[in-house]
Amino acid sequence: MVSTSQPISTLTPSVSFNDQIHQDGEIPLTHPSVITAKPAKILICQKSDCRKRGSDKVCALLEKELAQRGLEDRVTIQKTGCLKKCKSGPNIVMLPDKTRYSKVESKQIPGLIEQHF
Repeated sequence: MVSTSQPISTLTPSVSFNDQIHQDGEIPLTHPSVITAKPAKILICQKSDCRKRGSDKVCALLEKELAQRGLEDRVTIQKTGCLKKCKSGPNIVMLPDKTRYSKVESKQIPGLIEQHF
């Protein structure tokens, strides 16, 4: 439901989507109505339990794998506080889809990068 002080019949759109479609049917990528993807990010726990279980090594391997694939400009790694699975560390979360992984091992890193990015 639209909540305005004007009657609905007097509202006019500021940008008409159909007016911006090219004659060949393509939508310009610079148009504000084009939906952009959420930024890709990897969250990795850096609290003591996860660090004891190897999160520093996992973080370094994630950085290396992203660089080898040329993804370091498209995917950021964010070190976080507790992700609430302390006994199952190292813990990571892949964004934007919010997929969580626990007990991450070095050998899993290439497959996780391939799967998500």
